[in-house]
Amino acid sequence: MKAVRIIQLILFVIVAIYLILVHQTNNPIQLPWFFPLSPAIVIALGFIIGYLIGLLPGQTSAWRKNRQIAKLEKRIRELEQRVPGYASNSKQPIIPDRVASDELSV
Repeated sequence: MKAVRIIQLILFVIVAIYLILVHQTNNPIQLPWFFPLSPAIVIALGFIIGYLIGLLPGQTSAWRKNRQIAKLEKRIRELEQRVPGYASNSKQPIIPDRVASDELSV
């Protein structure tokens, strides 16, 4: 496991233990226009919503970069297919994208 994953797992366990303790020690709370909830549930929902809001910018930029990489790889494949062959009959060098000089004299 990577060190970052281990740290994330440790933090998750700490938060879970904290939520269990909050759930056991506090009475349910009444939010306006909502049914009574345990403070642990409210805190957990806050964490989940915050995580999702924080995840969106990273995911959208990753999707954008993946699309750009796919476009660039497609462009590379197209350009590699258009590479001209350099075997020629004439003794003069041929510059790509130009015709041989004996073809011009015709």
